[in-house]
Amino acid sequence: IGGEPSTVVNLLGRSSMDQIVARPFAGGGGMGARPAMPPAAMPPATGQGRGGEVSLAYDTPSGWQPGQMNQFRKAAFDIVAGDRKALVTVIDLGPEAGDAMSNINRWRGQIGLGPTTPAELEQSLQQIEIDGYPALFVEMNGPEQTILGAITLVENRPWFFKLQGDKSLAEEQKPKFMEFLNSTRFESK
Repeated sequence: IGGEPSTVVNLLGRSSMDQIVARPFAGGGGMGARPAMPPAAMPPATGQGRGGEVSLAYDTPSGWQPGQMNQFRKAAFDIVAGDRKALVTVIDLGPEAGDAMSNINRWRGQIGLGPTTPAELEQSLQQIEIDGYPALFVEMNGPEQTILGAITLVENRPWFFKLQGDKSLAEEQKPKFMEFLNSTRFESK
């Protein structure tokens, strides 16, 4: 330009999940900078930029009992119906979380499924909101267990919501899990 050396950068790219889901949560874009969805599919959240650390508030669905907490869990619930069991957990992580694709493939391995591809994952993801923040929702059915999972980004930290348990119980609890996600509030500390 004007006789000076220049570099041309093409910022237009594919908006499919194979590029977006594989990005890390932190640093250089992806979920670390903005939600891991193409702009047309996942608009900026109205709640973004509240500032500061957040705590979690929610309404506990009937029949869910307090579960075992640990250093990572922000919430945990046990669901028991006869000999069928499910566990609901909520955690937030930092840059060490990896990318959405690797986390979903890790979940798949927990219920006896092999890794998915970005194209297959794109077909199974649903876009939802949790307290105004864009989120990814996925349902995975293994031979004996199901995982219902949601991932969102709040103040540059990925939050993971997961129900894992007996297939029939998970299916019965799906409406309550969705109610739980809808009741979740991220509150400034």
